[in-house]
Amino acid sequence: MPSPSSARGTPAIPALRAMGGGAEVRLRLAQLRMARGELEEALLEIEAVLAREPDLHLAHFLRAEIFRQRGEDERALTEYAASIELHPRFAEGHLRLADVHALRGHLEEAVTLYRRALQFDPRLVLARLSLGMVFLKQSEFRRAVAEYEAAVRIEPRLAEGGHMLGDYYALVETSLRCGAAGGSSALA
Repeated sequence: MPSPSSARGTPAIPALRAMGGGAEVRLRLAQLRMARGELEEALLEIEAVLAREPDLHLAHFLRAEIFRQRGEDERALTEYAASIELHPRFAEGHLRLADVHALRGHLEEAVTLYRRALQFDPRLVLARLSLGMVFLKQSEFRRAVAEYEAAVRIEPRLAEGGHMLGDYYALVETSLRCGAAGGSSALA
């Protein structure tokens, strides 16, 4: 039996709408619409919240998520930045802002933001893994391995056989061995 909040034809959205138009309800409704791929409808809900409560960091964050899904990176950057300006300790906001910078090749900015996310939530596995990937791109193999190992300490299942991160780890370990054999300066 499907849960009341599942995305397929269940009464979750009408039930939320019947609860009224408070910010929390509207943002939850926006999240459900986003999960269903109804980005324009979700954006309308978020815009309605921001019209009444412009300083709600989660609304800016969700709007950024929509912009990201639509490929509007500049607008996403602006909204992620607004979300962390309103709530400076919002680790997820720093993480997602870092992701956009990393994808755009702004690796140093991404490193700074991933570290800031980890400062606020040291157990944020995605920040550790993403930081490791940036270090891998920078040929900083030891640092990449250290971030991967930190992620595995938090979430041991990541090291299990057949997990895609096991392949990532093998790649980093191989790169580290090859670099060490060749005397790579990236390892210094």
